[in-house]
Amino acid sequence: MSYGTSTLTGIDWVTEQIHEANPATVLDVGCGWGRWGFLAREILDVWQGRSHRDDWKVAIDGLDVNDDNWMPVHDWVYDQTLAMDVRHLTIAMPTYDLILACDVIEHMPLADARDVLSTLQEHSSVLIVGIPLGTGWLRDGTEENPAEAHLSEWSWDELCAVLGDPTAWMEYKLTWPGEAGLSYGRAVWS
Repeated sequence: MSYGTSTLTGIDWVTEQIHEANPATVLDVGCGWGRWGFLAREILDVWQGRSHRDDWKVAIDGLDVNDDNWMPVHDWVYDQTLAMDVRHLTIAMPTYDLILACDVIEHMPLADARDVLSTLQEHSSVLIVGIPLGTGWLRDGTEENPAEAHLSEWSWDELCAVLGDPTAWMEYKLTWPGEAGLSYGRAVWS
């Protein structure tokens, strides 16, 4: 199965936001390779001297649309893995101290994405979103993973219309071949 991945730019910024939020519960939406779950586990448990799984205190759940995406790292890092489309989360879902939705929203049609963002915000104390910004991002999925399609394009104004003004944000231009000059943003709502 093909896993989605993202730019490395801004990882340090997101990890600082995770550390600052200091959550007891985390949901990693569209967890893919498990990058954010792994980093959250290190920051929130291992850095606190809780290196062994039996000592971990932070509950970290991972959610991904592909039911065959799970690898051993997911079982180790996440307390619970949920194989489902984030659009099927309901108002009955638990509330999390922190929800990470990095490289997820652009994979849905705009109307669905707006609903998902609202649901995630309602069920989190802190919401971190990472998303391509502007035009030039639409693309088809792959044969291995049709869910990798980019079905919507976003601006800061559109995100703020749904979620309000972020408490912190960053935007940067990408430099790798094929996407040089395109913008990407990360923001926190709390």
